[in-house]
Amino acid sequence: MELYVGKIADAPEMKDEVRWNIGILVNDGIIIEIINDERRLTQVKEQQITIIELGEREFLIPGFVDTHCHASQYPYAGTGVDRPLMAEDGFLMKYAFPTEG
Repeated sequence: MELYVGKIADAPEMKDEVRWNIGILVNDGIIIEIINDERRLTQVKEQQITIIELGEREFLIPGFVDTHCHASQYPYAGTGVDRPLMAEDGFLMKYAFPTEG
């Protein structure tokens, strides 16, 4: 079991968010707990597990996402997934291109 501790870029409610000092408990490659509480994080750190402390310039992002994103497209993350990418009414024409300058 491993505990990753550090920053996580997350948007659980479609708000821009970076959470600090978060613990992510992983067992056999599966996330079993995300720890937001300092007291719980201390408890887990006291167990016989591998602890991976992320460095100052490191952070985690959720998996199964397209990490290729232009800054101007970030506000639209998760939208337009029901649209074709390049059609006249697609994601690029409706959301992306109007915001890029």
